[in-house]
This record gives sequence, structure tokens and C-alpha cells, in this order.
Amino acid sequence: MYRTIVEYLYHGFRPYVAPAKLMAYDEDFKKNAKNSLASVKAFFPKYVDISYYHKYPTRLEDVYLFNYFVIDLDVYGLKQTDTFKAFKRGMRY
Repeated sequence: MYRTIVEYLYHGFRPYVAPAKLMAYDEDFKKNAKNSLASVKAFFPKYVDISYYHKYPTRLEDVYLFNYFVIDLDVYGLKQTDTFKAFKRGMRY
């Protein structure tokens, strides 16, 4: 199955969304998912505490997810970087 980078981010950040906000996260993504850098940078911080989990990820492999979001998106945009590929290799699903 082919996924866009935004879909990988959606699934990667999902475990970090508070259970009370999970339904809103899913509905908001389905309704407003766009493959643009501006929408990605606005959407995920609304539901995930990026600054906290960037320092203290639940899984060690998720360091790549947060590094991609915090560093690579600003530098390269929505492109597959080595950091993103490392995150994909360590995904749990």
C-alpha cells in the first residue's frame, strides 16, 4: 500500500495523541488532510506536544519521527530524507 509522507506522520504521531483528543484527531485529519508543509506544521502540534516528546519519546525508534518533524521539515520540506526512511524502517505497524 502506498502512503504519503503526511499519512506516515499521521500514523506515527497517533500514539502520542491524548486519548480524549483521539477521535477529534482522526476526524480532523480525514477532513483536512493536505500534502502541504504549512498544513502539516499546523495540524500535528495541535494534538501532539512536539517539544516534550521530541526530548522524551515513548519508543526509541520514534526519535526519527520527531527529528524529521522538528528539523528535516524546516530544511527539506515534505521529502523523504534519511531520517524519514529510518523512521519508516522502525515503524510498529
